[in-house]
Amino acid sequence: MEPNSTDPLREQLAIMRNSLLDEKMLDIHFRLLETLELENKEKPNFVEDTMNMYFESSAEKIAIFEDALENPPSDFSDLKRHIYQFKGSSGSVGAIKVMNEVVRLIECIDKGDIEGAKIVVQHIKKERDTLEGRLEPYFQVSFRSNYQKSIFDSFCGNKLSYPENLNAPKALI
Repeated sequence: MEPNSTDPLREQLAIMRNSLLDEKMLDIHFRLLETLELENKEKPNFVEDTMNMYFESSAEKIAIFEDALENPPSDFSDLKRHIYQFKGSSGSVGAIKVMNEVVRLIECIDKGDIEGAKIVVQHIKKERDTLEGRLEPYFQVSFRSNYQKSIFDSFCGNKLSYPENLNAPKALI
């Protein structure tokens, strides 16, 4: 059976993805990452690798936010630089709920509302952790689906090759 739209794993992926999009946890930028992955066969785990880098760097940024807000600096320019970097990376991977919370953090910092900013950082952390938890099973299903497809391609795909001195069976020509 050739993997296609009736493939149960592909259907499960679509349901999981649509749920993340419907709940506004992810937006179109995530779909764009998936399109880039489809176009680049040499990096079959592009989206997962990109999201893992995002989760690693976001954990570091959140720690920076927490540290800075525990001992507020007189000048917030360095903190704001980190916040805007995090906002950009969240937007570029489609982590829309996280990005919306980051916008709230910027508003708190601009108002000088340190206590409000601390609360928003906890919301950011929650949204980031929730997204990571929701994407883990998504990537597990994606891996199984890609593995199944690679097995199919290796046995049944058009990847059969014959030495030049042998003729391919007539049925394959």
